[in-house]
Amino acid sequence: MSYNRAAVFVVNNDKILLLYRKKDNKGGYVVPGGTVEKGETPKQAAIREVKEEANIEIYIDKLLWEYGDDISNCYYYISSNFEGEVKLGGEEAIKNSPENQYRLDWINISELNKIVLYPSEIHKRIKNYFKKSLKK
Repeated sequence: MSYNRAAVFVVNNDKILLLYRKKDNKGGYVVPGGTVEKGETPKQAAIREVKEEANIEIYIDKLLWEYGDDISNCYYYISSNFEGEVKLGGEEAIKNSPENQYRLDWINISELNKIVLYPSEIHKRIKNYFKKSLKK
């Protein structure tokens, strides 16, 4: 594994904050997060990345999973407590264009089966984590 990432499922009531990305007519959701920088813990990176991408201060509830593949090792956290108003920021706001779209969406947990969420392994895990909510 060449680098570490950290990402956060920000939960508000029965919704999860996800980042939608569309490029070359292909779209899907990812969990807000990014690369762990030198001298940072994964938890610190997760908090920083969500602040940069969504302009909110989050408070981590717990680590859900650590998931690795050939490219990276990623730490997935969950947060049910945040301050501020969600607004696209950071590199995503700068790069946002009709050809390279980014947006933040609150997705109902009960709708997780209807979206494309990358990586697919995490999509399976988060659906399993919220299984009771998906049956509503």
